Amino acid sequence: MSLYGLAAGCGSPTMIDLLLPGFETLVAGWTSQQGRLFLTAAIQGNNIETFWLLFRELSCAYSNILPELRKSKSEELHRNWEIHVDAEYEKWARSESNGEKSIIPFSNRYTSRALLKTAKADPDNEAFILLLWDRLNLSKESTEQHLGSVLVAVADTCCSVKLAKYLIEAGAPVDHRRSSSYSTPLHRALKHNTPEAAELVKYLLGMGADPAAKMEDESGAKGISKWLGMSWDDLVKSIKTKNAAREKLEEEIAEPAAPYAIGTTLTKEQ
Repeated sequence: MSLYGLAAGCGSPTMIDLLLPGFETLVAGWTSQQGRLFLTAAIQGNNIETFWLLFRELSCAYSNILPELRKSKSEELHRNWEIHVDAEYEKWARSESNGEKSIIPFSNRYTSRALLKTAKADPDNEAFILLLWDRLNLSKESTEQHLGSVLVAVADTCCSVKLAKYLIEAGAPVDHRRSSSYSTPLHRALKHNTPEAAELVKYLLGMGADPAAKMEDESGAKGISKWLGMSWDDLVKSIKTKNAAREKLEEEIAEPAAPYAIGTTLTKEQ
């Protein structure tokens, strides 16, 4: 097995063929875990041509290989993957076997928790995920339920405000939960006592998330003053005040001015 891994990391496609006679037959018996090891070796060795050969032949879950691919600093590999995503999406969209062509089964590989974890405190991976979502037109093709589930996953993993903003603007309910026994995105974020989680909590509250579900006992709520300079109670009060002021301003802007009666004129006070 170590010889195969060495070949994947630094060998040519020709070497792979030499080491693995009847390649197509052998890979059929390999597990996803073994396939991931070979693909990871190719990524780490920046062995791009061999990576694509193995990727086409091996059955490996995207949720397993995408996080490994994001660890690579190879711009060529990243660009090649973007091209692959475009081609794959176009092929899927043209297929007549998709019925109503729900994007959800296809997009799940790009919204997995394993991939979302790579965006934690990593702006490059965060931007890469946003790029993938844009290319898949996730904001227009997904249901509110699916977008809400992804929002919960974001709050539970990377706590990215940018990813959350994309999902909420696309229609994800800010207080989404699968049922009353499940946590909302705000509750999930408050389980993390980190600066990223604190900013996400602030953003979710600003978007109208309900803070009433006894969240003050969560570690993120207790430690939020370290990151935002105010207590949980003060943050909730501040957000409520800002939201109320914004709503009042929006109402004033939306309220039409009273029309003047025909024939009347305005006169300056003497």
